[in-house]
Amino acid sequence: MDDLKLMTFKKSILVLLLAISCIACEKSNTTEKTAALNNGQLPPSLRIDQAAADRVADALWEKSQKQLSNTLTKAMALQQAIAQLLKKPTEKSLKTAQKEWRSAIIAYQQLSPLLYLKNKQANAKKPTEKNGTEKPETQEKTDSPLSSVHHWRNRIAAWPIQPGYIDSFGPHVHSGIVNDINLSIDAHTLRGQHLLTDDHEVTIGLYTIEYLLFGDRDYKGKKNTHYKRFLNATTLPEPLAKAGLVIDELPSNRRRSLITLQARLLVNDIQTLIGLYQSSGALALEFQELAPLEKLQAFQNSIGHSLQHIDKLFTFYKEELIVNNVEEEPKDKKTKGQSAFSQRFYANTKLALKNNLATINSLHGDSDSKDDDKNIKDISLFDALFSEKKKDNILQLTKNLEDESNKKEANLEKIILATRNLSKALLL
Repeated sequence: MDDLKLMTFKKSILVLLLAISCIACEKSNTTEKTAALNNGQLPPSLRIDQAAADRVADALWEKSQKQLSNTLTKAMALQQAIAQLLKKPTEKSLKTAQKEWRSAIIAYQQLSPLLYLKNKQANAKKPTEKNGTEKPETQEKTDSPLSSVHHWRNRIAAWPIQPGYIDSFGPHVHSGIVNDINLSIDAHTLRGQHLLTDDHEVTIGLYTIEYLLFGDRDYKGKKNTHYKRFLNATTLPEPLAKAGLVIDELPSNRRRSLITLQARLLVNDIQTLIGLYQSSGALALEFQELAPLEKLQAFQNSIGHSLQHIDKLFTFYKEELIVNNVEEEPKDKKTKGQSAFSQRFYANTKLALKNNLATINSLHGDSDSKDDDKNIKDISLFDALFSEKKKDNILQLTKNLEDESNKKEANLEKIILATRNLSKALLL
């Protein structure tokens, strides 16, 4: 009898130990999963209910529409300023057109973090280079309207550009579409030449207009005579007439035709994209078919891909400095040895970064408020997707990048690294 009691006691102890062990394992696994989720190692899940998530996503879609409308307003003002420049080319009318261009690019850059939308299927099938990076985006057709956003983005503001593909550049005074009389300046030709064999072969959009308006010369401290490149030539030199040229084939007249057409196509493309974003548009209809989590993740990835593009721009700039044996961005914003185009490229990239960061900061929400205390209008994208730890991490990475880019003696390598760290934290 005693032996039986002893055996029963031993079995009880064994069962109890096994139960404790299982509980400990389960607790350990739960802790590990929680830690991994907080660190962004596992796919995120919604931190608010489905209906609230849908409203947050719809608010972001509405924000995109408002920013698109603002970009259109600025593009139309730019088109009008260009028309005035061509009507009466002066230093003043050129500066007005340049000012309107800056307003238009700022409006677009504030929008662009929300313009890298893709669906999951497109992400899975995205071709890659041998080093694992995505291949340059081209004009390939897609069955998914949402995945075609990049097609419209590349029409509106493809960048970087190859300036010699547009007009004369440096010693290459006869380069570009402006000087190639074999190319007709019409919508069909421009669109056909756009990104034809390389993603730098850009013929339309904001950055081609920028190059025509600003050129590649530095006019600091001296009279800006760049406006003369837009004078309407009314007489054809006799040698050119004998060679068979006509008045419209002179570079200044082709340049006038080119920038007029580019401004019109820019406005048309933005208007088309606005139509696709409206409630009955193809983009909006596909977006509404997504689950709430997929909608929010699409915006999350969009912001990450926008930063990836800025990383690409800074890296391109860095490589150009190395190839041309020019000092890295010198102190006090001086760019000794660089062309005016290179100086503006760096300044425009930093401006794009600044506006991207402004958009990211607007998505953090009020970190001082608890989720239970927030109204739906106060809940941000990051509130809906991320834990407080993850949000704090992104906030810190954003601040690090802002601090690096705002330094008087900016270190390009550190800016690239900080941009890359933030984009990685945001991408799924």
